[in-house]
Amino acid sequence: MRLSISHRSAAKASRRRGATRRAWLPALVMATALALPAMAQTQGEKAPKAFGDWYLRCGKITQNEGESCVLLQDVIDNNTNKPLMQVAVGFWGPEKQRGALITLPLGIRLPPGIQIKVDSVEVGKVPFSQCGLNGCQVHVTMDDTLLKKFKAGIGGTVAFYDAAGRVVPVPFSLKGFTAGFAEVN
Repeated sequence: MRLSISHRSAAKASRRRGATRRAWLPALVMATALALPAMAQTQGEKAPKAFGDWYLRCGKITQNEGESCVLLQDVIDNNTNKPLMQVAVGFWGPEKQRGALITLPLGIRLPPGIQIKVDSVEVGKVPFSQCGLNGCQVHVTMDDTLLKKFKAGIGGTVAFYDAAGRVVPVPFSLKGFTAGFAEVN
């Protein structure tokens, strides 16, 4: 299967409307989130800041907590103009564990999980965490080794299986990742 994809820029992401605009804050708290639809701007939230093919979203989770930021990349299927994948990198849960939350569409095979490659080198296979209305999510713990590979890499691929059992490789860019991750808190 050959895909025609694009990476949604921060400018395009800030123009999007609808329910996904209200859905990004819960994704910052891993206990309540793993439901990470395509991110978009909410009222009172700062406009996204672009870092190459990534964008940074910041906002308050609750009134009592400080601001939190997540680095995002949306991959869009140019044939259907629908989101194919979102990668969100940040610090999750009460322990603020560094990780990536990868959201893929519904209707895919779950048992094999996903395979992640950086610059054509496999860096891991990860099972799905859950599926919700907005897609199926995988939480990837980013240890120092994986973070270094993301920072040094040019691009990566997340491969999953579609309903027919075919491998679907979805490329993502690492352009701007290092600069953007430096601002994630």
